[in-house]
Amino acid sequence: MGWTSSLWRQKPAISRDGRMVRGSKSWLAVVIAASTVVAATNLKQEAGLEAGRHAYETSDYAKAVQVLQAAAAQDPKNGDVQLLLAKSYLELQERDAAIKSAEKAVAIDPQNSIYHEWLGRAYGDKADHASWFSAISLAKKTRKEFETAVQLDEKNFSARQVLIEFDCSAPGLVGGGEEKARPQIKQLAEMDAAEGHYAE
Repeated sequence: MGWTSSLWRQKPAISRDGRMVRGSKSWLAVVIAASTVVAATNLKQEAGLEAGRHAYETSDYAKAVQVLQAAAAQDPKNGDVQLLLAKSYLELQERDAAIKSAEKAVAIDPQNSIYHEWLGRAYGDKADHASWFSAISLAKKTRKEFETAVQLDEKNFSARQVLIEFDCSAPGLVGGGEEKARPQIKQLAEMDAAEGHYAE
């Protein structure tokens, strides 16, 4: 019989009078050990993210990438790690890698406004250095991500600002146009007069 069959023959861990019965201590030890491993892993992952953030904030972008790549390998479903990787890659002008990391962040949490904003920034940076034909497609993606970021969080001022900047500078061919920027500027001013004045 398999190992599962032995589980059905195990005595209850706690007797009716509340005393611990034989064999329960070993199971308790296993649970404690497993919990310790999980806690240690979580701490290691958090330490990796914080180390990467520190490297990024001190402009050591190459180190940030190195640390964050290791953190991503440990925790591939951590969107914040992928976001910081994307930002670090952008500083290093590694645009394709930045897009890939930002896309991973969005895939992990499609409802995160900041992730969409930075995916838009990555597309936009790539568009600025691409051929005219490729730039058109990338610019359209850029605006779509900025717009999505604003829709997900209307208080994301930086996303709204870059959307306004895009509409004011990009031609209608790629979705831009000052007429599109005006409603955004008005709404920004209603939420924050200083931000709205800056956008104007």
